[in-house]
Amino acid sequence: FTLEAPATSTNRTLTLPDEAGTVLTSVSDLSATALVGSLPVGLVTTTDMPAGSVLQVSRFYDSTSTNVTATNTWVTIQGSGKTVTAVGNNSDYLYHYVLSAEADQTGSYNCFYKVWYNKNGGGYQEVLPNRVFNGTALLDSQGTLQQVISVILEGVSSNAGDTFDFYLSYSTLVGGTEFNQQSLGGQPSGTTNTSIGYVMEIAA
Repeated sequence: FTLEAPATSTNRTLTLPDEAGTVLTSVSDLSATALVGSLPVGLVTTTDMPAGSVLQVSRFYDSTSTNVTATNTWVTIQGSGKTVTAVGNNSDYLYHYVLSAEADQTGSYNCFYKVWYNKNGGGYQEVLPNRVFNGTALLDSQGTLQQVISVILEGVSSNAGDTFDFYLSYSTLVGGTEFNQQSLGGQPSGTTNTSIGYVMEIAA
């Protein structure tokens, strides 16, 4: 083998470690378990992430009230909307939302939920076309309810920098459900009824 001196007259010192091992070169592989400390920013990009990797999670909280009195129509639940900017190409998106509500119905009824998305302002579409989620139907005498909705948007062609808007809508045969209703009987003093959600971008 050959050891080559630098092309300058400056003195250089190469110190060999006092332990057994292998000297690495610019083409050597290094086990990830041997790394110590943080990786430099930008060393791993979204294109390096395998399918199923979480690229970002954008959370949101909201206490805006939505009182649904209309029947047989889709009503937007205020506070359920979230906008994310894609960091990867052709990603999938998990929309997850937990909402609080109080119903005033006294008789039996059915209710339904649907999630919508809008890419780059091109108009809203159903995440799951022609499909709905059955909701939890409570009577006024039964108190409050909590509903959890999760759905994945997949197979939509997109690029990093594209924007996606999501929101949840509600439909019922009988009006009289209020989401994030405040000052309920027995509600702890100084508290606010709140809904919470997130949109997760997943590498496809």
